[in-house]
Amino acid sequence: LESMNIAENASLIAQGLEATRVYTQPFWAFYVALGGGGATLGLAFLTLRARSKQIRDVGKVALIPSLFNINEPLIFGLPIFLNPILIIPFMIAPMVNVVLGWLATSAGLVNMATIAAPWTSPAPLGAMLSTMDFKALLLVIVMLLINMVIYYPFLKMYDNSKVKEENEVEAQIESA
Repeated sequence: LESMNIAENASLIAQGLEATRVYTQPFWAFYVALGGGGATLGLAFLTLRARSKQIRDVGKVALIPSLFNINEPLIFGLPIFLNPILIIPFMIAPMVNVVLGWLATSAGLVNMATIAAPWTSPAPLGAMLSTMDFKALLLVIVMLLINMVIYYPFLKMYDNSKVKEENEVEAQIESA
């Protein structure tokens, strides 16, 4: 469906008409799954400021792949799955992104995608290239900031528990 929609949009543009399909592969890759499934690019940036050494180390490893929509280092390194704290924003952030992206695109604030940029393109660049609209880059940045706000309280809770765990391990090592 996503591929058919972008092909239809490209065909309409080639005929001098307006694109009509909002939901395309670039819409999914650069708006909904910003940084990979769960819209984790904002989380990758937040991990760099964590107090827990483990979380910071995962963030250092995960940031570059996350820029290219590859988030397995975060998903398995934190971990996100089977983590009752981080799974909540992992489900909420993409839902917020799809609504914001749909509203912005449907309202004509950003162009609909007519070019299939590779899903591994960095999201701001990929969104701009797919839509040929600089405002798409701004929309991605706004979504990224909103995603960071969504993830922040949950990462903070997880970070506090990891710091406590790391301190306990350190105390055991010192007392041994």
